[in-house]
Amino acid sequence: MLKQRVATALILAPSFLVVLFVLPSNYFSLAIGLVCLLALWEWFGLCVPHNLQQRWVGLGLFVGLCVALTLWSPPALGILLAGSLWWVWSGHRLRREQTLADPPNVLRCALQGFIAVWAAWWSLSYLHIAAGAGIVFHVFALVWLADIGAYFAGRRYGRRKIAPRISPGKTLEGLVGGLVCASAYALISGLWILEFRGFALMSWWVLAILVALSSVLGDLVESQLKRRAGVKDSGSLLPGHGGVLDRVDSILAAAPIYGLGWLVMVAGARTA
Repeated sequence: MLKQRVATALILAPSFLVVLFVLPSNYFSLAIGLVCLLALWEWFGLCVPHNLQQRWVGLGLFVGLCVALTLWSPPALGILLAGSLWWVWSGHRLRREQTLADPPNVLRCALQGFIAVWAAWWSLSYLHIAAGAGIVFHVFALVWLADIGAYFAGRRYGRRKIAPRISPGKTLEGLVGGLVCASAYALISGLWILEFRGFALMSWWVLAILVALSSVLGDLVESQLKRRAGVKDSGSLLPGHGGVLDRVDSILAAAPIYGLGWLVMVAGARTA
């Protein structure tokens, strides 16, 4: 299993860097859109596993919405705010839904995935055009480092469960470890890469914490979906890693919150 995970990662990582830093923004948006389609297909599969027709209809609506809003170019602040608030609502629902045995509301489940995946695609596409590939890279780096920090801190010190009914492996100690890694990256990248000082650096640090917390929320939401569906992974496309949704669940939540924070907090502080 470990060899499969490493081999898959060695293939995916260079491919991702090429897509991010080499492709023009339009092609980056298209590539990310294809990944989002795969993730959304798997999300729908957790909601309606035996109805392929509904899943295809959902994908068709997703593509249509992406094309329509690309042509329309809606206000960035409104889209990013709506996507962020959607995840706040999802976190509230996650906190209230304590009984995994209860059957999920199929329509709400599918709609939640539709909006979550679309908001992430739009946020990443917008940031790539408006701020550049380097700024997009930071959200992935923050999520990855928070996940790595949580994994090792949780294995070494993990005692207190965050959501034992949904994801027994998530611990408070792991969460703290992830926040520490995200904070360290924020300070290092803010000082020496982005050259932030003063309020801009503080805003960047706060945003890193919010991104790390939101990435945990994305992971928990998908874990709840999988437990309700009675499956371990969302798919089997990536050897050793499961499905595409298993790899991007944290990014789905982090992307709109990162985009909103960058637009409102960091970019504003930098130009103040």
